[in-house]
Amino acid sequence: MAFSVPRTWTVGEVVTGAQMNTELRDNLRYLKGLDGRTDLESAVAFITDETSTLTGTQNNVVLAANTVMFRWNGASTATFTGLDSGVAGRIVVIVNVATVNLVLNDEDAGSLAANRFALTGNLTLRPDQGVLLEYDSTSSRWRVGASGGPIDASDILSGTVATARLGTGTADSTTYLRGDQAWGARPALQSTVVNATRTAAAASGAVAYTGAGFAPTAVIIAAVGDTNNNSISIGAGDDAAGERVVTVRGISLATPAVSITTTDIVQGVETNGNDAQLGVLTSLDSDGITVTWTKVGAGELTEFLILYMR
Repeated sequence: MAFSVPRTWTVGEVVTGAQMNTELRDNLRYLKGLDGRTDLESAVAFITDETSTLTGTQNNVVLAANTVMFRWNGASTATFTGLDSGVAGRIVVIVNVATVNLVLNDEDAGSLAANRFALTGNLTLRPDQGVLLEYDSTSSRWRVGASGGPIDASDILSGTVATARLGTGTADSTTYLRGDQAWGARPALQSTVVNATRTAAAASGAVAYTGAGFAPTAVIIAAVGDTNNNSISIGAGDDAAGERVVTVRGISLATPAVSITTTDIVQGVETNGNDAQLGVLTSLDSDGITVTWTKVGAGELTEFLILYMR
């Protein structure tokens, strides 16, 4: 049954039973929803609200009889275990307008059974979040009709987040999420080789080697030592504490000496092992690396190449 546009009566008009049925009975039934859905042609505004500043744990929180919006503005956190004044179909919107959290506890015995919340778990309303509660008279509980507001990452307890929600662009096996929240192609490996020499007489100290053209994330250094190129070392490192070097002394001997160390990245060692230039990777720089050298004995001429990578 549709709603009838109200009739405009004239003075002295005789009212019939049919008119009363149409104008009053049928329209009232429509507004009450007795004959099907009631359609509202404009917005509905609920003008009754109240503001609460309760803090701490609160049981059987009292609502005014006509409150529709319940604004909570506590100075510190609060926990509600239930609301009173629940009647069939009553709707209350709780909004957190404070700067701290409000928690609605699920099935908390602190409140009377008829005043408790039937939730899937304790519900935390963070600042600017709200929830619409409807009273279920069948189970005598307040239930969530809808909730809204920003979602904290800690609220995501299971499942996965769609890649489209993480960043712009196309996410697939060939892309990665950049710091600017955009999916981009993985950068290709960059590499540069630079030659260098360490003289035997050079004193101990730090030396910066440049020419990479980028900030390397790892390096490999291959070196030859001894005036007759009778020793070699190959070292690698990806930070100041992650280097390792393999050194072979006396290549021309029947039994060359092989050593592995986890402190140096480059070693130029004389065959007898008494003289050497030993290098430790100190840092990965914006255009190369810094190596701190230690001169042992008379030192040893060391020629090497650096493979910069990122």
